Amino acid sequence: VLASPNWTAWQLVGAWLAPICGWFAAMYGGDYFDRELDRITKSQRPLPSGRMRPGEAVAGMIAWVVVGAVVAAVLNPLSLIMVVLALAIGVAYSKVLKAHGIWGNVGRGAITTCAFFVGALSTSDDIPWGLLIPVGLVFGLHDAASNVVGAICDADGDRQGGYHTFPVRHGEKSALVLMVVLHLAWIAIAAGYPSLWSADGFELAAYLP
Repeated sequence: VLASPNWTAWQLVGAWLAPICGWFAAMYGGDYFDRELDRITKSQRPLPSGRMRPGEAVAGMIAWVVVGAVVAAVLNPLSLIMVVLALAIGVAYSKVLKAHGIWGNVGRGAITTCAFFVGALSTSDDIPWGLLIPVGLVFGLHDAASNVVGAICDADGDRQGGYHTFPVRHGEKSALVLMVVLHLAWIAIAAGYPSLWSADGFELAAYLP
């Protein structure tokens, strides 16, 4: 948002608020879809401990999705595409992708890319593909790498619950190699991106931080 020549305080707040609402929705959704796994490995979580009922978790997820969708739509109606896509990937992650190796990590990263798209679209009437694809990949690959770390930490519980995550399938060392590869990938794209715009007066001093 700050990189745009014309931005408002509302756009700055909205670009922060919409993904935050999505994250809150994901917390409720994760509690609901992982309730059986949590009963085995994380009994302190809201549903297994009885502090929340399944219906309340679903209601919380829907409520935060709606609020986030409204904010995103006010910023740019095109952002609703990203909201729907992020919701679909989030549900798929919890129900299917998480238990299928690297697809779970990639799915988590894709949701972060959607969040970046919402922010980029908040100051643009058109879809700036030249920005969205490379820089969206930077954020997506970074989040996928951090998700591998979480999967390593949860490997024992996932194994008990029958979730075949990448560390469960291939071991901790292979998972660490995957994490390094994903990190190197986003760093390479981030470092190489300015060269694509060298002839267009790319503001490197603003980009580097």
